[in-house]
Amino acid sequence: MCCDRPRLIRIAACLATSGLWLNSGLPSALAQQYVPPNLGLPERLGDGGTRLGNFGQPPGADAPAIDLPQLEQQRSPAQPARGRYTPPALGLPGRREAGGTRSGSCINNSQLENLQSNDPQPDDPQNLVALMPSDNYGGTVTPYPTLFWQVPSNQAAAIELILFDEADNEIYRTQFQITGEAGIVSLTLPAHAGMPPLEVGELYRWSFSLICDSGDRSADIFTEGWIQRVEPTPDLATQLEAAAESDRPAIYAAAGLWHDALSAIAEQRRADPEDAAANARWRNLLESVGLGAVADAPLN
Repeated sequence: MCCDRPRLIRIAACLATSGLWLNSGLPSALAQQYVPPNLGLPERLGDGGTRLGNFGQPPGADAPAIDLPQLEQQRSPAQPARGRYTPPALGLPGRREAGGTRSGSCINNSQLENLQSNDPQPDDPQNLVALMPSDNYGGTVTPYPTLFWQVPSNQAAAIELILFDEADNEIYRTQFQITGEAGIVSLTLPAHAGMPPLEVGELYRWSFSLICDSGDRSADIFTEGWIQRVEPTPDLATQLEAAAESDRPAIYAAAGLWHDALSAIAEQRRADPEDAAANARWRNLLESVGLGAVADAPLN
């Protein structure tokens, strides 16, 4: 059976061949909660400082490829609550909340104190926070998915995203300017500039940084995590084709496809910022992974 293979990068094959749990009876009011398969990931991975091996290093630093542990379990045998996301516990290192930094940061003193605290707040809207489940893993069926972060008020010179393959080879890097105002920013991996689509079953690592000092990258404030493209099952494809646009986030969430669920709701909110149902779906999805405190941040 594919789930007995020793490498976690085969999780996509397991998901495709053994099938994803989908609750076809999800009401639209629950179309915002995400339920991942329970595979034993720690609840939180890194709140500040520099630790966790590879992930304590500044983005782009040389590091050996991570030898991933064997997949022990693909899904919890018990059916999760309707519409809630259940992430695969892959045992992967990562950092949903900002890591770094030292004095002289490009965020204010109270934010810096929270980063350096022994008990930082994981979903504090004054932190740099990846909009991800607490295990830092997100699935997608999209070859060029969109990633989201809550960015605090800052004086950063720029922000940077780097994407690495399983062997830790850099396959994409971009920098761009932001206004410095607090809010949620997103970046869609480009289908141009020579970047290939994400491969089905391949596990990718991303690093997102606030560049506080372009001459001293050790001062960066950064988050890191994992993304994997999976092949949609026939049942999933059928449900998505038949579903109304407002119901698709629930289908993605029930299938454990975090990036697709979040992106679908973001598109609905951007199309109509006054859509109360879409705003409720957004809040409930973020609350389901402990990020309710950033749900009201402006969506840029």
